[in-house]
Amino acid sequence: MSWMRILPKINKPAAVLALLLGVSGCSGNEVPTASDVMESEVTTSAPVSSDQLLSYWRIKASEPILVYDDQQSLVATIEPDTVVTLAQNGYRNGPTIYQQLENTRWYIKTDASGIVEDTSWLLNEPHLIPMGVHATIHKDAWLYDFFDHHCYTVVEPMEVEVVSWDDARIGFYFQNNLVYVDIDDVDVSNGKPQLNNPDQVEVLMYHFFYDPTMETPTDGNDVSIVDFQGQLDALKANDVTLLTMQELYHYLNGSAQIPDRSMVLTIDDGDESVYRLAYPLIKDAGVNATLFLICGWFADPRPYEFTEMAQSGIELQSHGFLMHQGGCSGMGHGGRLQCVDFDEGVADTQRSMAYVDNGFVYCYPFGDVNEHAVEILKASGIKMAFTTEYGPVSTGDDLYHLSRIRISGDDGIDGFKTKLNLN
Repeated sequence: MSWMRILPKINKPAAVLALLLGVSGCSGNEVPTASDVMESEVTTSAPVSSDQLLSYWRIKASEPILVYDDQQSLVATIEPDTVVTLAQNGYRNGPTIYQQLENTRWYIKTDASGIVEDTSWLLNEPHLIPMGVHATIHKDAWLYDFFDHHCYTVVEPMEVEVVSWDDARIGFYFQNNLVYVDIDDVDVSNGKPQLNNPDQVEVLMYHFFYDPTMETPTDGNDVSIVDFQGQLDALKANDVTLLTMQELYHYLNGSAQIPDRSMVLTIDDGDESVYRLAYPLIKDAGVNATLFLICGWFADPRPYEFTEMAQSGIELQSHGFLMHQGGCSGMGHGGRLQCVDFDEGVADTQRSMAYVDNGFVYCYPFGDVNEHAVEILKASGIKMAFTTEYGPVSTGDDLYHLSRIRISGDDGIDGFKTKLNLN
């Protein structure tokens, strides 16, 4: 990614003025180049040990945080509520310690105000395949995250490699996260390419786990951790990429390209066996998974175990708050979302979204869905939702009626391979 300077979201004339006054000083000159700095007298910088740096791997700005280059020149401001990832390296200049932002040439002062540890975001490896298109972002363009939160303002043209493209915006990776810019604010090297995506993606559905050395299964959905380890090994041996929900969303709406053999691993409910048994194996494998929480089952605020899992590859999404119960007679399994008062359904859904840190994916309680339930989800800001209907998903599918592949306790490893056509 090429060099860029950014400022927090303000009106565009003010952004330019802030650049002249805040970055360049009162003279209005450009930020000094490396050669300019070398010719000036500067304090010698010295490396620091990791124990002198912030131990956080990700921070969330509670107020504007100034960002500097390796010559202590001001180059950016991180806008409040924006999350960035820190590298565990940096340097000291005089009494001040500067810590690098991961995958950038930027540094923050470790004693700056506004630095708050963030523990709610998944640090995932990016899987979307670059489209072979480069874009030039216009001066003063605004950059957004997936939820349309303004993260930065670009104050000079910037070259990026496009990984997603729809009618409204393009996306590119910054610190392993997808960042977006309005399509009207970019020039592209050529037109949108034809995507070469797989015909389908299997979304795996798990529930419970048990240790066969000390436990016996009590439900058909109980999966032995011996089998689960073998299933993870089979996915790895077949070069299967396990996608995040954001990556799946782009595949389904045809706005990005994914690896040829891609799947999604989901676990319903949030049973204690997930943290005790499945989580260590998922963490050790270094793969993505999504846990659909029945949020009303757990304490509020959320137990730390879920936050810990989210840091290590398990994405948290909603299985409802108080909707995972019957009440709708004669409607599927009676899932309450099908007949609950509309406003109550929206309130429950939004409460569950907050519980999982601004989620955007929903798993219908008992898999039950009707048009009333869909309208509740749309009004709540949900972008896609899963049933328990059996089958893969494909580009163009209805995002509110997505199917999955149930993994049962009697599948074992061989049955798992057969079900998913693995070697």
